[in-house]
Amino acid sequence: MKLGEKESHDFVGSHDAMLEDPTLSCMHPDMSGKRPSEPSSPKRGSILYYMNKKQRTSPNDPQEETPTPERASCDETSEAMPSSSQRCPPESESSSTEQVASTNEPNTSEIETSTEENSLVSGPNETESPTLSCSSACEPALTSNHLPDKPYQPVDTSGIPPKKTKTQLVYFQTKWFKTWPWLHYSKSRKGVLCFKCTSAYQQGLLSLANKKEDAFISAGFQNWKKVTGLGKNNLGRFHQHESSETHKFAAEQLRAQKRPTVVAQVDEQASQRQEINRRMLVKVYTSVKYLARQGLALRGHTADEGNFHQLLRLRAEDDPDLTSYTARATNYTSPQGQNEMLQDFSNAAMRHVADVIRKNKFYAVMVDGTQDITGAEQESICIRHVDDELNVHEDFIGLYEAPSSSGEAISTIIEDVIIRLGLSIDNLRAQTYDGASNMSGKYAGCQAKIKSKQPLAMFFHCSSHVSNLVMQHAVTSSPLVRDALQWVQDLGTLYRRSGNYKTIFKDIASELQPGTSTASIRPLCPTRWLCRQSAVESVVNNYKVVLDSLETMAQSSTSDTATKANGLLDRFQKGEVLLALRMVNKPLALLETLNAGLQARTATMSGIK
Repeated sequence: MKLGEKESHDFVGSHDAMLEDPTLSCMHPDMSGKRPSEPSSPKRGSILYYMNKKQRTSPNDPQEETPTPERASCDETSEAMPSSSQRCPPESESSSTEQVASTNEPNTSEIETSTEENSLVSGPNETESPTLSCSSACEPALTSNHLPDKPYQPVDTSGIPPKKTKTQLVYFQTKWFKTWPWLHYSKSRKGVLCFKCTSAYQQGLLSLANKKEDAFISAGFQNWKKVTGLGKNNLGRFHQHESSETHKFAAEQLRAQKRPTVVAQVDEQASQRQEINRRMLVKVYTSVKYLARQGLALRGHTADEGNFHQLLRLRAEDDPDLTSYTARATNYTSPQGQNEMLQDFSNAAMRHVADVIRKNKFYAVMVDGTQDITGAEQESICIRHVDDELNVHEDFIGLYEAPSSSGEAISTIIEDVIIRLGLSIDNLRAQTYDGASNMSGKYAGCQAKIKSKQPLAMFFHCSSHVSNLVMQHAVTSSPLVRDALQWVQDLGTLYRRSGNYKTIFKDIASELQPGTSTASIRPLCPTRWLCRQSAVESVVNNYKVVLDSLETMAQSSTSDTATKANGLLDRFQKGEVLLALRMVNKPLALLETLNAGLQARTATMSGIK
């Protein structure tokens, strides 16, 4: 073999090595500086041709990555040997190629200064492209996922690029942000957008708008020269956009979007009505409370003329809502509503009294009965207790209608009141009634029934009743005193019922006792003997006036009143009547003072002894 053939054979071997190692295909050119020739492909129809075709079309073979056209690498694996014209560029050419490719790539720092590039270009229904994170100094992004509360308006506008014309540079002015607050500066577009129009566009609210200005929605307005127009009626671009129908429509759509829904508006109105009704109901309650505190009647002869409705009208002058509230069909001012309010106040007062009694622990019960105007028996119940500072308290609980006047029925009422107040009968230490058999009876009386359940509840006969009974029995034991008191009662009845006699009595009293207060005749108390001293004393002190007035009345007419006055004149002209009245006046005064002391709230058993 010739030397040239050997060298050619060795070169073929090196070519086979380069096929096994692709990196060598660029590192070992031949002696002439050219690449070896590409091996010939198998002929069509041969076995090798079909084997290679089967391998290329096999679905299990991994597909090779296609190199990018900008930067084709020399170390790619190829099925065929590259031709001499596809020689790898030198290192300097490769670096220059990389520099050109780098200039074609997007500027990363420019992307980082704005995150709204893709969101402003894409429509509201298009899928947003992922963007790089924005730096802390960039403007807020106008995207459908993130809508800022206000437009981005940098304080320093020197970074906004000026508009270059043929003769000058026109710069953006800071005062434009104040004149048009809807301006939004976009760093990525190096111009301004309409914040309202862009926000409405991103939310899909401008689908019905006829004319959309892309310069203020997506592209960004940059021609600062056209901001202000020329002439009187030639308005600038900002004025034109602000006056455009699209801008007005976008502003209205954004305002409508911020409005609450119909359901929310209805709920808000209902809440406001409830608040007004609640406040007016409090005024109604406080009006009832005031009248009850002052002991005034709520209703008059008619519903509208009562104190309650007149007080509401007075308070409505300062609050117009109360006028509209009382004009409603349901205003809780009916008599039934008033009674319910009074019952609520009564329950609240009773709960407070019960709390105080429970705090003081021990208590006593005082009960007395009388008949009302209908003849029903009404039992008055009071509770007496002492606080930590030894102050005596007597609280009126209420009036309770008894089905009968028996001791069993009255004791049942007392037990029911104790239970309703939440008190324990074990803390009951005393019970005070009058001396009637149904109350003080040893076996069937009320005190015996209570004592059978609480032996520590001692019975005390009311001292005031005792002194009243003493006076009653002392007076009835003397017929002269008894008759004299009866005539005083008849004189008081005549003075009250006859207006003519009352006028005659006052005229004679002013003549006989000039400069003194006008005298009067008082009737006797029908039940309490110890309260009759004032009536007896008024007759004794004005005895001369009584005789002259009765005589004048008896001679003035022939009516029944004159006949009764003539009969009383005959009785009071007797000296024994005046003597009896003077005799009974002194013990009545002493017993009345005793009665007042016994009824004092601070009186105790030790003080009586």
